[in-house]
Amino acid sequence: MFSAGALCIGTSAFADTEALPSLCSDLSGPLPFPPQTLVFSRTRGALLGCITEDVLSEVYRRLDLPVRFVETPGLRSLQLSSMGHFAGETLRISGLTRKYPDLLQVDPPVAYMKSAAFVRRNSWVRIEKPDDLHRYTIAYLDGIVSAKRLGQYARKAMPMPTRAHALRALENGDVDAVIMGQISGQIASQRGGFRNISPEPVVLQTTSVHHYIHRKHAHLIPRVSAELAALKASGEANALFMSRAKELIHLGS
Repeated sequence: MFSAGALCIGTSAFADTEALPSLCSDLSGPLPFPPQTLVFSRTRGALLGCITEDVLSEVYRRLDLPVRFVETPGLRSLQLSSMGHFAGETLRISGLTRKYPDLLQVDPPVAYMKSAAFVRRNSWVRIEKPDDLHRYTIAYLDGIVSAKRLGQYARKAMPMPTRAHALRALENGDVDAVIMGQISGQIASQRGGFRNISPEPVVLQTTSVHHYIHRKHAHLIPRVSAELAALKASGEANALFMSRAKELIHLGS
């Protein structure tokens, strides 16, 4: 079901309460670490952020820089990071610097996020592109910017507090489709026992996601960019993605 390409591309935030804490950071908020430690915030329960922690940890290890990742609620995370209480954001969509000028985007992208449309098995709903959403009522995970943007195409868009809520609404027929990350939605469907949902969603949008560093640490960006590019070019980044994603998929099966 999960190709190598899909694994290295990743998903959007997995914000359900059952978000596999054993494989992700389970720390919350700014914590006392040694002064030299770079502490990056990650959206609470973010599956893609969880997967890419291994890649970023290896980047900073090669630079001989101690690093930690802590979970913080989405908007609060951005507020604290932009104020300099964190060294930056573990992972966010491209273009964040326009709204938060003190958070500087690191290139190349760490990964790509696939937003997909989930429907019921044997459904009459036909969605192949964003414009097709105008005929339907959809649900999406509240706080996920890419899903909210796609929701603007829909006849009606309903934000949900968790993926489980969204998938339950779909299975019960309260909505026609759910927009969420491709792999995170598949894992949530498996973990939640939603058997009436198609296991092969249609990808509607692919967005690059980047590591962000606060302006006060701007001198690190060229070094981090170079190590990240080297890790991707060697194939090691993909191997790290694959290993962590397979763990998550195994737990979701």
